[in-house]
Amino acid sequence: MKKIVLLCIGFIGLSSYAQMPLKQVVDSIVESKLKETHPGIAVGIIKDGEIIYETYRGLSNLQHQVKFNAATRSNIASTAKQFTALMVLDLALNKKLNLDHDIRKYLPSLYPNVKESIKIRHLINHTSGIRDYVELLDMVGDVWWRRFGLDNDDIMELLEKQHTIGFKPGSAYSYSNSNYNVLTKIIENVTNTSFNDYSKAFFKDLGMNETSFVERYMRVIPNRANPYSDWGRGEWWEVPTVTKTNGEGFLFTTLKDQLIYEQAVQNATLNNNLLLIKSQQPIENSEIKTYGFGLELEDKLGRTSVHHSGGTYGFHSQTYRFPEERLTIFIMSNNGNISSNLIAQEIAKLLFIKPPKAPKYDNRFYETNESVKSGVIFGNYTYPNENSVVNIYEKDGQLFWKEKNFTIEMVLDSDNIYSFTNNPKLKVVFYKDEMVEFYPSGKTMAYKRRAQSMVSQTDLDGLVGNYYSNELDLSFKIKLTEENELNLKLSGDNEYSNIVVYNESYMLANNYFLKIHRDELDQVTNISLTYGRALNIPFKKIAP
Repeated sequence: MKKIVLLCIGFIGLSSYAQMPLKQVVDSIVESKLKETHPGIAVGIIKDGEIIYETYRGLSNLQHQVKFNAATRSNIASTAKQFTALMVLDLALNKKLNLDHDIRKYLPSLYPNVKESIKIRHLINHTSGIRDYVELLDMVGDVWWRRFGLDNDDIMELLEKQHTIGFKPGSAYSYSNSNYNVLTKIIENVTNTSFNDYSKAFFKDLGMNETSFVERYMRVIPNRANPYSDWGRGEWWEVPTVTKTNGEGFLFTTLKDQLIYEQAVQNATLNNNLLLIKSQQPIENSEIKTYGFGLELEDKLGRTSVHHSGGTYGFHSQTYRFPEERLTIFIMSNNGNISSNLIAQEIAKLLFIKPPKAPKYDNRFYETNESVKSGVIFGNYTYPNENSVVNIYEKDGQLFWKEKNFTIEMVLDSDNIYSFTNNPKLKVVFYKDEMVEFYPSGKTMAYKRRAQSMVSQTDLDGLVGNYYSNELDLSFKIKLTEENELNLKLSGDNEYSNIVVYNESYMLANNYFLKIHRDELDQVTNISLTYGRALNIPFKKIAP
């Protein structure tokens, strides 16, 4: 371990920890989260290019009481996406591919009916419109984590049946694991090597000799941690890993290997590693700047940050890089009862020396906006890609934001500026035809106001019938009850769900958001269904 003496640098300038050295302070945080007999955790901190903290606590295997230690390999889940993206970036810098190439150049069987270009960079930063396989499998009753041997070939087979995508590539952001499964196939095509073999060699070049993606779901991984959670039962339960997908996650690694990589990133300069520097920046020519090469690029804790989290049932991890402070925190765990993200944030706040920077909202936030009368702001607003509806309503003099099963109170800051009780720095401003969320990082999200309109009996009657998706070989039925309410049942479900009708164009049934399409005679022809990160799946009306 490098320069352990740095563990005692300075003292933490907070009242409760005023006389405690760094190691003791961080130890106290980690020890407060779990007992030595619980599933484990590994925490590493790098400052100014050197490892200043490294600890392990708990167990990697409860059955055999194996300690979580420096040799333990844990699944870091989606935090692995940065490495798949790094491989693609490396191929691009070496002129083996171009990030602006259409993915059909390498995988012509995908989306032949989609006219718009689906570029490689669209996959990397989740702007492709390709639907997440997790939700697609869930809809057809084939839950991914129960499917023995599910691999990337199975996912590609599923995606090849999709004739449409959720939105025009580059026009929106929607996180989708499928993007990274497709990237593995592009890597195989370009390198003429299996992704597993190519990635293992890539990790060895990085000095990460104990890091590899899942190759066989039954193959033994030396020193592998098992995932645990109690899921509210009061006793530990284990989730067996029966799938072998990779690229999007399922990367087993050690804290030692991750710290090797984090040191390389923090110490990278233009002279010695352009790859590691480029990988921490937005993708060139990209329509969005808040997600790059498998990494989120939005500010965190009032500071410039590069970060990503991962979670697969009991397994989870968190990377936080604060380049201006030259500070990195990496955490991984097999304990589903704790949060790598929250622990990392708690540690980071203790290590910051400079105060956080003031929020810098988009310029539109500071422009004069005539106050909107409170009654005008009530109603329904659709997301930018029209995949959900937010209802703004008042109850007992308080304003609320309701979205599906989620409700949060809003408070008036000044004039027409509102914030959330659980996140005061996130602001909402209402305009004549929209409401806009302003993030302290400068990001905005605009929701279009939808006029309230009465749905006629003719509209209700016109929605009754059966609808079919040939992309999923799945159907649903809409019926009208004796109480004149619409119900929906997906094929395979046992019960009907009540439909909330927003207006003649938008409805919600359970967790399914429905967008209604009509012909020139105002007859319902099809319904686009959105389920989580599977956006706008077309279902054609096939019977009254």
